[in-house]
Amino acid sequence: MKTYHFIKILCLALSLAASLSAQAEWVDDHKLTDDAVYTGNLVDGQPDGFGFLRYDKGKHAGSHYTGHFSRGYKQGLGKWVRADGTVEFGEFDEGLWRKPKDQTFNPGDLIYGIDLSAYNKGVDLSQVAIYTDRNGLVHGDKASRADVKSRRYLQPVQFVYVRATVGSTDQDSLYARYSEQAKRYGLPKGSYHLLCYNSDPEAQADNFIKQCNGFKDDDLVPVIDIEMLKNQIAKAGKQNVPKIVDRFLRYFQKKTGIKPVIYTNNNFAKEYLDLARLKGYTLWVSRYHYLEPDIHPWYVWQFSENGKVRGYSRPLDLNFYDGNRASFDRKMRLKADR
Repeated sequence: MKTYHFIKILCLALSLAASLSAQAEWVDDHKLTDDAVYTGNLVDGQPDGFGFLRYDKGKHAGSHYTGHFSRGYKQGLGKWVRADGTVEFGEFDEGLWRKPKDQTFNPGDLIYGIDLSAYNKGVDLSQVAIYTDRNGLVHGDKASRADVKSRRYLQPVQFVYVRATVGSTDQDSLYARYSEQAKRYGLPKGSYHLLCYNSDPEAQADNFIKQCNGFKDDDLVPVIDIEMLKNQIAKAGKQNVPKIVDRFLRYFQKKTGIKPVIYTNNNFAKEYLDLARLKGYTLWVSRYHYLEPDIHPWYVWQFSENGKVRGYSRPLDLNFYDGNRASFDRKMRLKADR
């Protein structure tokens, strides 16, 4: 009996050691079955960790899953998109989606996104999801705050913008890391530049373009962040603010052929910007209120700087795109033929 138990314990120990020593490898376009193609972490031939699974043939043809796996099963946070457009998003357990009780929305119908900079350290984009109410809302006056606080209902992050540069010389220390994460985890990503008023606008544009490799690696239209403190306005001169913006935009568009998205604060824009000259630009407006911006037409609303999300303990900026998927692709995605 003692010998038997010793051998049994030894076998279990060896089995555990073997499983612990199994190394994950990242594979691209790995043919998992006759129907399925996989990109992601693979352990002993099975998806384990983060990955992307698509079905090219069979009964699931046209469907794909992005998220976490364990021993070949969908396990943890993930998004399963069926060929008919329906979406299952949230927590999976051994391949099955656990739909929260009373959830009435189809995840992915609403387009929410986040923006990141060096101030947001430790964000893991494979884990971040947005808490909403049972109807999928977190913005506006119709969202149930009690539902949001319950942390039962989730929406996926549909896009992420990462700060690339500030002024003519500064480059964000986390830009490369979050850009790589977004690419690896299948998130549409764009870059933004914080415009300063104490350095040459053309030099700032060159700094932005260089840091972003001409935006060849981006999915989304670059953004120019136009806002400043009152002491900065006093130094620049209120009358010079629109001129500085004009110089940057003209030079940037000449160098890149891209018409950038304009990000600005609701009150700042009304007081200091020449909105008539910005007609035709896609506007992204911050207003931390349940009331939407009153600058029109806006397309993206940064409605909170204290957003609570799954997978990150600190607040994040939350943004809402006011339109459907076709509108988002038309306004926010970079054109492939530029």
